[in-house]
Amino acid sequence: MRTSFIILVTALLAAVSVDAIDRRLDYKLAKGQTVDQFCTKWTADCTSYVNKHNPGAGVGFVCEPGPFKNEAQAYCTATVVKDYTTRLAKEIGATPY
Repeated sequence: MRTSFIILVTALLAAVSVDAIDRRLDYKLAKGQTVDQFCTKWTADCTSYVNKHNPGAGVGFVCEPGPFKNEAQAYCTATVVKDYTTRLAKEIGATPY
C-alpha cells in the first residue's frame, strides 16, 4: 500500500513537472486564416490525433495568438504517465515486498 502511494505521488509530481515546460511553438497562419480559425482546427485535430495514438488518454493543448501578426502559438500533448516499475523489476529479477 505504501509503495503504491509513493508511486502515485511520484507520477503526479512528474505530470506536474511536465506541465511547467513551455511547449508552445510559433506557427505561421495560412493566407487569409485567422487565429480563431487556426485554433479551432488545431484543437479538434489535436484531440483526434491524441485519441488515435493514445486511446483513453487525456488531451492537453494550447492555441493562442503568437507574438507577431499572422502567427499562432500552439502545442498538443497526451496526458499519459507510463509506469514501468513492475516490468523493469521483472526484467532485472527484483522482487517487491
